[in-house]
Amino acid sequence: MADAFEHLAHQPQFFLDAINGVLGRSNDGATFEEALLTHARQRRATEREELTGTYLRLPPLHQAVLQRLLEQGEHYRAFDKPALTFYREQTAAKVSVAQVQRALEALRDNDPPLVWKSLRGDYSVYDQALSGWYAYLVSAKIGHRALDAVRWR
Repeated sequence: MADAFEHLAHQPQFFLDAINGVLGRSNDGATFEEALLTHARQRRATEREELTGTYLRLPPLHQAVLQRLLEQGEHYRAFDKPALTFYREQTAAKVSVAQVQRALEALRDNDPPLVWKSLRGDYSVYDQALSGWYAYLVSAKIGHRALDAVRWR
């Protein structure tokens, strides 16, 4: 059961949903724990597919901004020179601070939101599932840089 809880990102709501889902159906001879783990793995795979789809539907600058945020985490600086260079390299276009601001606002306005902004003006991912998705891409060594491979599929 601990493995299932881990696959569900340690989120009690999803764990309870999984338990209810397993209790309400035939498990083809599997034990409750096996069925729960299978359900959790399926949910995680579905979530990864949905996040990949969400990412791929973003314009290139939004993808670059989100990638930079995911890579840097709490050290993310949206508008410094290295960030602007990164965005330019990822999009093959000149990128202004105003364009980055608009991209961040669009990521905040996304449904569901992808980026959160603190009152101090710091940015972070809105849902930690996105960080888990990114960590998976990196650990799976998808492409030279994980999101480059996803972007150009």
